[in-house]
Amino acid sequence: MTKKDYTIQKIKSPCFKPFFLFLSLTVILFSWPSQFLHGQTHLSQYLNSARVNSPQIIQIQKQIRVLELGKKNIKALYEAPKGYLSSDINLTPYFNNNGVLFTTNPSSDAIGYDIGITNGGLYSALMNVDIPVFARKSTQNALFWQDQKISGLKILLKNLYFNLTRQVTGLYFTALGIQLSYLTQQESVRLLSGEVKIMEQLTRKGLYRLVDYELLKATLSSDSIKLQNLANAYRLQLMQLKSVSGISDSTVRLLKMEKMEISQPVK
Repeated sequence: MTKKDYTIQKIKSPCFKPFFLFLSLTVILFSWPSQFLHGQTHLSQYLNSARVNSPQIIQIQKQIRVLELGKKNIKALYEAPKGYLSSDINLTPYFNNNGVLFTTNPSSDAIGYDIGITNGGLYSALMNVDIPVFARKSTQNALFWQDQKISGLKILLKNLYFNLTRQVTGLYFTALGIQLSYLTQQESVRLLSGEVKIMEQLTRKGLYRLVDYELLKATLSSDSIKLQNLANAYRLQLMQLKSVSGISDSTVRLLKMEKMEISQPVK
């Protein structure tokens, strides 16, 4: 048996069954990113979503609105004039009459009322207007404390915006780095897979040793495992990014490369 025949027999041995199984796995890995190649997402989408969905930011915004309404209430109570209407009606009946007759023109034995007094005699209506004159200082103090509370909440809100922006941006670029590593590794596995197929044919023809072919196949297997690990790491990082941003959608998509501008320090 020649060396060439021996090589061909070794290639056709059962050891190649795991290889074809591995090639099927590699095809699955190549097709896996196709589900999130469309609809790339931007950093601004995650930042806007995080600011809208943050429970702390929502709570502080509500407190600011309540304090703003409190300022309007203070101005309405202590600065705006208040008007109201008061009236008085006085009816004067006869209680000492012995008769049973009820009339508007009573006699000594009738039950009735004194028309002269009752019919507008003691009826009055008064329009009252209260204008606060001496409440200016207390009003200013109340408004001042409201403004101080609002200013404090706005500063806290800015800090929350800053910290949330920093957190989301960090998670975004970490995920973007894993994504780039994944795509680079994917291309490497693709090229190596093609090289394995070519070397398989050359080994069958006796142009390469079987040990070199097996070594290259082992390298492809190792790189494919790294590719799968990167895919899992990217998915986990993206889920963490969505969790911080308040996004419940579990769809995995690629992130868009953002342009970074570094400003020069002020001298």
